[in-house]
Amino acid sequence: MKIKFFIASAAAIVLGFSLFSVPQANSVEPDPVIAAVGDIACSPISSSYKDGYGTSVNCHHKGVADLMVGRDLAAFLPLGDLQYENGDLPAFNTSYDKWFAPYYGITRPVPGNHEYRTTNASGYYSYFADKNYAASPGYYSYDVGDWHLVALNSNCTKIGGCGGSKPQGKWLKADLASNTKPCTIAYWHHPRFNSGEHGGVKNMTWAWNMLYAKNGEIILNGHEHSYQRFQPLDRYGNVDYNRGIVEFVSGAGGKNHYTGGSTNPKSAFQNTTDYGMLFLTLRPDSADYEWVTEAGVVKDSGTINCH
Repeated sequence: MKIKFFIASAAAIVLGFSLFSVPQANSVEPDPVIAAVGDIACSPISSSYKDGYGTSVNCHHKGVADLMVGRDLAAFLPLGDLQYENGDLPAFNTSYDKWFAPYYGITRPVPGNHEYRTTNASGYYSYFADKNYAASPGYYSYDVGDWHLVALNSNCTKIGGCGGSKPQGKWLKADLASNTKPCTIAYWHHPRFNSGEHGGVKNMTWAWNMLYAKNGEIILNGHEHSYQRFQPLDRYGNVDYNRGIVEFVSGAGGKNHYTGGSTNPKSAFQNTTDYGMLFLTLRPDSADYEWVTEAGVVKDSGTINCH
């Protein structure tokens, strides 16, 4: 037996592999992909709900959810107003959950203003009760590949105010200071810059400024029921191609569309007629973006380089 083992071992050495391991082909892990959308699920008592299938114009959250089927996603980012009209738990369990439950494990949410129509957004926090990171007051951070992701709560009056001196502001400053990843995405519900009915919301200017100072690349928002991509902007809203932040408003999650209001001159792309979802492929030094309609058509795409 010893002779046989010696011969086999010698043969293994000649062939260049170990008896105790199987040679593996070189494999490269694919770059992670995340999905982001807000303003999603109709109320189950809405006349347009139709058991979750909606009408020709409203309540299309099923079609938007179906865009994630078959995709290998690292995270799903709901950008607030997940469940209309009041974000109560029975509605969450009936409408939103019906189509988005399969992605619960990878969901990294932020609350919108409609969630706070139920006292203290209790329906939202109860639905995500086992996600400790998403607990009240609703801001947290995590890493995906070479990217650092920061989730913030833009419902400032509900969490004791916003700004650099407030708890969320102090937390964000410390979080960005300790970040070791080369690229950064932040997301919350209300957009700082916006084309449409709502206009831009200034209560998150402090967050934009902090992220700009730390060379953040991308900000994701909802609230406006449309899809928008802005030119890279500095802290004052001026175009800055060197280190400006690109803001996406991905609010065409299915509830309904907003088509009024004025167009911000810094807007690079806007769609107010389709429902769809934003997908970001997070590469080591850049992000590829695609906005895909519920019909599966890519209507906006490109690359954003890390600073």
